[in-house]
Amino acid sequence: MVTREGPATYLGIDVGKAQLDVAEEPSGRCWRVPNTEEGWQALVTDLAGAPAPLIVLEASGGYEVGVVVALDAAGLTPVVVNPVATRRFAQSVGTRAKTDRIDAALLARYAARCAPPRARSPPRPPARCRRC
Repeated sequence: MVTREGPATYLGIDVGKAQLDVAEEPSGRCWRVPNTEEGWQALVTDLAGAPAPLIVLEASGGYEVGVVVALDAAGLTPVVVNPVATRRFAQSVGTRAKTDRIDAALLARYAARCAPPRARSPPRPPARCRRC
């Protein structure tokens, strides 16, 4: 029997222009933080002290860069996945509803089931962010 050694907790983050919806597997806990430096720091603080989860979020037109860099700087390197892959996963598990909270939970479920590999480091933020 092959066993997979991995994190006990998986986080999915649905990235929006103004907020981040976060969902945790297997607990089912969901919460929201602003997509700002203060929100990124609140997320890092919330995750401190526990074993590092596998964190998955979709590429989101540049709105994800700040949180990716903040998580990586805290030693919590997330996986940025192609939205097509998660859309196909959603179809395979029969998820049709589309809300930020459901998307975050789906990303956490994707992390737990598919365990995408973590990148060595996230992309550098562009000189001029989309938010600027």
